[in-house]
Amino acid sequence: MEKQNKVLLLGIWASPYTKRVELALKLKGISYEYVEEDMFNKSPLVFKYNPIHQRLPILVHNGNPIVESLVIIEYIDETWKNGPPILPADPYKKSQLRFWATFIHQSQLFETMVKVLKSDGEEQEKDINKMLETRSSMVDSEKTPLLHSWVTKLNHLALVKETMAPNHNLVEVLKVVRQKALKAASAT
Repeated sequence: MEKQNKVLLLGIWASPYTKRVELALKLKGISYEYVEEDMFNKSPLVFKYNPIHQRLPILVHNGNPIVESLVIIEYIDETWKNGPPILPADPYKKSQLRFWATFIHQSQLFETMVKVLKSDGEEQEKDINKMLETRSSMVDSEKTPLLHSWVTKLNHLALVKETMAPNHNLVEVLKVVRQKALKAASAT
């Protein structure tokens, strides 16, 4: 790879944030080097390229780090014009996709999923119901037509299936995360 086209992705195979960056790179046909990180023991590269948050994924393009998956995807879309556009050109449609991506990333859905992993009994059942209700409202084609059509198109792409981690592997990771969360909760 030439210096001016060097692309490095630091990530975790089970992370949906890493997977969406991988998908964006593949959609654009960008060659990249992937470095798998250990979520419990991050390498010095993580601290070098993301010293503030030490979160993954991190895209390094020509030595310049870009962090936060949504920011990375916008960067990819704006930097490489080859391949299909990832975000719509229309500012309103783009703002709607950003809203829903942020909603999933930062608010109720993701936070509730984490609560489900860390809770038990009645509290867990309540969190599961909240998560299912939130998810249902997101995929309602009348409330969110742009998001619904975008997700429908993505679900048919072979690249999506190729990029996603196998379900049985994800279940094992979730079990480990849940066990650590429950152990930490019982220690307090």
